[in-house]
This record gives sequence, C-alpha cells and structure tokens, in this order.
Amino acid sequence: MHPLPDGVVLWTRLAPDPTAGDGLGGMMDKSIRVEWEMAEDEKFNKVVRHGTEVAMSELAHSVHAEVYDLKPGREYYYRFKTGNEISPVGTTKTAHA
Repeated sequence: MHPLPDGVVLWTRLAPDPTAGDGLGGMMDKSIRVEWEMAEDEKFNKVVRHGTEVAMSELAHSVHAEVYDLKPGREYYYRFKTGNEISPVGTTKTAHA
C-alpha cells in the first residue's frame, strides 16, 4: 500500500532474534499488545495520533497500523512501545494532495 494524502500504514515486527529456527523471532508463542505513536516532531512533543495493535504469534508478531486524518505532503515521526521496550524513531511521509 502506498502512502495516501491523508494516511499511511505503519509496520513493525517484534523479533529480538529474527532468524530463530522456531519462526517466532525469539518471541514466546503468545499475543503481545503494541502501542504506537505518531508525531509532528522527533521528540514526540506534538503527538497527532496514537493507538494499540496486537502482535499475534500466528502472524510472526507483525503489526500493521493504518493511520488516517493526516496532513498531505508532510513528514511524520513514529515509534512503537511494548512493555519497557521502545523502538527507534522512524519517519514516514504522506503523499501530496
């Protein structure tokens, strides 16, 4: 899916050991709650959207968050959180109108 003028899809996978032979990426065989945040600034002082997804073991603990009601042609910063872990900050950009 390509970025839209008003939305993007964020994707991540929980996998401390991505090449683990069990196919679970080093994760336990259970679902994990994952929070996500999207902001206009890298320090997340101006969070514009946030939500929660579930990373299921049967989907290799992958998460897809569809984020809408964004401004066109704009760069946004995002991160994921689960437990005490916070992902590195990523960037994405909406398409021009």
